[in-house]
Amino acid sequence: MKNPLKFFLIYLLSFIMTVVISAGLLFAAALIPRDAVQKNMQESAEYYVEKAADSNIIPGIKATFVDRFADSLILNITYHLDPEHPLESVMWSYFYGYPSQHAPQYLLDSINGAYGENPRMEEYLRYWHGSVVFMKIFHLFWNIKHITVFHCALLLTLTLILLFMLWRRKYTAEIIGLLISLIAVSAWVAPLGLEFYWVFPIMMITAIISLIMIEKNCSERSFILLFLVVGMITVYLDFLTTETITILVPLLLITRIRARKEEHASFIAQFLFSLKCSISWLIGYLGMWAAKWLLAKMILHIEV
Repeated sequence: MKNPLKFFLIYLLSFIMTVVISAGLLFAAALIPRDAVQKNMQESAEYYVEKAADSNIIPGIKATFVDRFADSLILNITYHLDPEHPLESVMWSYFYGYPSQHAPQYLLDSINGAYGENPRMEEYLRYWHGSVVFMKIFHLFWNIKHITVFHCALLLTLTLILLFMLWRRKYTAEIIGLLISLIAVSAWVAPLGLEFYWVFPIMMITAIISLIMIEKNCSERSFILLFLVVGMITVYLDFLTTETITILVPLLLITRIRARKEEHASFIAQFLFSLKCSISWLIGYLGMWAAKWLLAKMILHIEV
């Protein structure tokens, strides 16, 4: 590579900027008063309590499972972001109750103030919980039922955009492969909950950006930078679910399309390109996770 030092500085700056922007968004979300989201949060909590025992969309079919307990924890953390101590509450990621099957009821109790003067608060420090940014903003206007409709519409729109881009370029085999894959994993269930949702729009957006980058003949370095940021955003939003699809699906599409171009057709070229992108994604993923612990150590003055 030419100018490796310059590329390293750009790479490092991209990492730092992503961390700063991500932490800043959480800080901003924490400043939103609880009163502003309480009504919609209560409606969401009541919905989760009502649906807690009905986790399979289709009874008896595990492939249609929606983890309402994990989703309740996400909303519990969202609700307990403290506008008076935004940095500390973002780092601690407190929630009321225990991480158990009673999580929906704990969420409702905390919103109703039923936990008394000495609430049982647990920390979930080890994750970024970046999805609470969206949950806090969305609950200014919507409850979880409205948010689910929006998530379904967004994921469907992104999928159609990606399929149209592939169809316009006559990548028929790639369209068939992608559709079979989505059907095989019951991808339609993902937007019906919060836990498994986030990696799917990240995957689709990354694939769409990748196709545009290929069309513009972007350099290999550009793809390496892209997957650094994608790895970081994945760990920021994901609740440790199917995170690898944010690298595997876009990279499979990229390598398939690059294989049609003579200069990228060799196995060695494809392997080295995939290896570099995968390592970059992993650096972003693990580095972003470590950044959360480092920030927590600095802000909370504890040994994380």
